[in-house]
Amino acid sequence: MNYIMGSLRLKQFSIRFLLFFSFFLFVFHANAQQISQEESEAFKAQLLEAKDVSGRLAEKEQCYINEDKNLQKRSESLQANVGDLHRQEKEQSADLKRYTLEASEFQRDFERNKQEVSNINAHIRSIERQIRSKQGALDKCKDDAWIFGFVCDVAAEISGLNKDLSRSRAQRQSMEINRNGLAKQLDAASKRKTESTEKLRKTQSSLTKTTASINSTESNIKKIKVSLENIRNSKQSYAVVNEDFKSVFTEFNSLDPQSDRRSIIRRLRNSSDALKTQISTINILLKENNVKLPDGRLACTQ
Repeated sequence: MNYIMGSLRLKQFSIRFLLFFSFFLFVFHANAQQISQEESEAFKAQLLEAKDVSGRLAEKEQCYINEDKNLQKRSESLQANVGDLHRQEKEQSADLKRYTLEASEFQRDFERNKQEVSNINAHIRSIERQIRSKQGALDKCKDDAWIFGFVCDVAAEISGLNKDLSRSRAQRQSMEINRNGLAKQLDAASKRKTESTEKLRKTQSSLTKTTASINSTESNIKKIKVSLENIRNSKQSYAVVNEDFKSVFTEFNSLDPQSDRRSIIRRLRNSSDALKTQISTINILLKENNVKLPDGRLACTQ
């Protein structure tokens, strides 16, 4: 009797277990074929976010393309400018060389004239001393000889010295006139040399700055191209993942909710996770920027 009762209880337990397990499988199977309303809304929001990221990627790409064109134009303009500056530098270097030589020649002529004037002044002073000496001797001779002053024959010598003095003074006057002219020419030549030196200095300074601008612009062009390549590569890989998610989501919505959708749901969730990773990577990329433009701003910041 006890054996029979035990068997009945075991059968009842087995029946209850089978019923519970069957119900669990039914519920699990039903849940595996559908997603919650909350998860569905999250997928829809993800689609909108993905669309926004696609738009920002396209804007960033176009911005880099525009900046690349602008920098290329700037580089071409600077290259033309540096060519003009090189020509100016060559011409101005030749001018400076000519003006320096001219100033040196005037300086040499001026110094020679200055020495000649100094020499003639010394000669004049010597004559004047001789005249004073001869005149003193003549005066003394006349005083001593009194009525016999005719014996004093230095007057002719004094006359000759006076003539020499007159010629020397005339010569000095001519030299001084010439020296004044040389001084003016030397001053003008020195000014031309100074102006030419300053003009060449400015040109060389502009050349140095322009060359630096070219190097900076070319460096920025390289950086822009690297950034543009990164954007295009990321845009391409992102588009693949995004299209896959949209395709799987569309396929999921097209299926009968009562059908077996476990496989598509797994694919949808995996695709969603992959898209989240891509969006996170793209958002970091969109914020990154290391290209400083000539006007000081950073290129294509968002």
